[in-house]
Amino acid sequence: MRHQYWARLIGLATLVLWTKSADATTPPHPPTFYIGESTDFTGNGCENTDLNTVTRTLASELRNQSWTGSRFVNAGTFPDDFDDTGLTWSEFADRSTLAVYAGHGNIGSLQWGFMRNGLCNRTFQSDTRLGHLTDGQAQFGMYLTSCTLDNDANQFYNFQDRVLQKFGYHNSPTIADNQPRDFFKATRGRSNRNAWLDEMNDRPGWFNDDNSPRIVSFIDQAQSPSVLGCWLRHNILRLRASSTYVAETMADTGAFWWCATTRDEQDDC
Repeated sequence: MRHQYWARLIGLATLVLWTKSADATTPPHPPTFYIGESTDFTGNGCENTDLNTVTRTLASELRNQSWTGSRFVNAGTFPDDFDDTGLTWSEFADRSTLAVYAGHGNIGSLQWGFMRNGLCNRTFQSDTRLGHLTDGQAQFGMYLTSCTLDNDANQFYNFQDRVLQKFGYHNSPTIADNQPRDFFKATRGRSNRNAWLDEMNDRPGWFNDDNSPRIVSFIDQAQSPSVLGCWLRHNILRLRASSTYVAETMADTGAFWWCATTRDEQDDC
């Protein structure tokens, strides 16, 4: 039985020029995570190639750094965890600082291995609303999937969610078991941008830099008078900058800036 956890979302606002200041009367809260991972795609209604496990050590490292949260695997992770339907059991991923999905994907979409309510796939364009509407807690989205953040499909992911940053790929990556953990550990001394591009670029065992990692950042225009604020956030934010974060979320409505960097080794999407 899955235990729902509720967490107040917190951000890295002190690192960015145009972010909100912390409320001195509000005590800090530890950051939280949701991880869903599909490795079994055989005979469960959502056929595809089975995958290796890549988030177990990431979850362990997050807990080691005082993050709290849950990791759900195969039949325990649901496509509607990323939905915004207004239902209390739905949009489970949007109750955490960091929302992670590992499995199969395509341009602007995610695929699960077990069918639930007739669903195998969710798309950013029509289904997910991380960071706003119901719950609205997520600040970071990590997609350990093929092609989800493809360069050529900005319309799929830039105008629906309201997170601070998204991490994904412009191609079909090969991801080693510990690479997501190593990315998180690297943010102790490097920005999310540099750590993601460096740590996720190499295909394990080959050292040939054939993966094409991509990171996208966002900032409300109310917080920044120009896209410069987005690039500032893009180049500074670090997941391991602190064990606590001050409150910051994107607005539900209104205009925002976005900016992105891709290490474009190949595009096989």
